[in-house]
Amino acid sequence: MNFIEIKKKIKSNKFLNTFIRIVLLPFYFLYHCMVCTNGRLRCIFKLSRKYKWILSLKNSHFGERCFIIATGPSLTIEDLDAVKDEYTFSMNSCVKLYDNTKWRPNMYFIQDEYVLSGMEEFVHNANQEMIVPSFLKKYSKYKTKKRYFSLDMGVHRAIKKHLSFKPCKNAFYKVNDGYSVIFACLQFAIYMGFKDIYLLGSDCNYSGSKTHIVETGAIDKSSPDFLYERLIFSHKKMKKFAENNDVNIYNSTRGGMLEVYERKKLEDVISR
Repeated sequence: MNFIEIKKKIKSNKFLNTFIRIVLLPFYFLYHCMVCTNGRLRCIFKLSRKYKWILSLKNSHFGERCFIIATGPSLTIEDLDAVKDEYTFSMNSCVKLYDNTKWRPNMYFIQDEYVLSGMEEFVHNANQEMIVPSFLKKYSKYKTKKRYFSLDMGVHRAIKKHLSFKPCKNAFYKVNDGYSVIFACLQFAIYMGFKDIYLLGSDCNYSGSKTHIVETGAIDKSSPDFLYERLIFSHKKMKKFAENNDVNIYNSTRGGMLEVYERKKLEDVISR
C-alpha cells in the first residue's frame, strides 16, 4: 500500500481523519512558517536553483491578456480551439482532451497529490510539462518534465472549516493555496504582468452528477455546498487582490455559478 492509498484510508474514516488533523496542526503551522522563511531568504539572496525559473516570468507579459482554462462541464472542444492562439493556463484533466484538439496550454498546473496520482500517466503520455508544488515530487512515479513552485497550504488541511486565503503577488516568494489550482494559475498570471484575465470552464457547480468535462479520478467527498462556499470565498479575495493591482478578471464560462466577476462572452472577447 503506497502513501496515497494510506491517506485515502485515513480520509475515509471520519473520526481518525479528524484526530490526525488535530494532532498534526502544530506541524502544519510549522510548515507554513518554513515556507514563509525560505521564501524571504530566497527573495533576498536569489539562490534557489529549483525556483529560479520563476524569476524570468516577472512582468514577461505586461499589459497583455490571457485565458485560464478550468475543467468544468460547460467547457467545450470548440472553446479550446477558439483560444489555441492565445496565451493560456490550464490544469488537471485537460490533458485528456488533447486527442480532440490542437490547443495546448502554455502553462499546465497540478497541485493536488490525488489528482497527480490519477493523471500523471496521461500527462507523461502526452509529453506535457507540469508546473507543480515542490512537495509533489515525492508522489511522482514518472520522469515527466516538471517545474516547481512553493505552495503555502497554510493550516487548511488541519482546520477544514476555517476559510482563509491571501493571494501573493510574488510567485518566486510563494503561492498561497485558495482551495483550487485555479488560484495558483491566477497568482502566476498576475506575477507575469497580464492585465486582462479571462476564466473559462470555471463552473463552480458541484451539485450535478457531472462536475468536470473529464474527471481526474480524484474525489472530494466534501458537500457540494461547502465546495462552492470555499471557492466563492477565494474568488472574492482574488477579485479584490486583482483590483488592488490594476488587473481585470472576467468570467467567460458558459453558465455555471461563478458570479463574482464581470461576465464576458468568449465569442465577443476573441473577435476583438
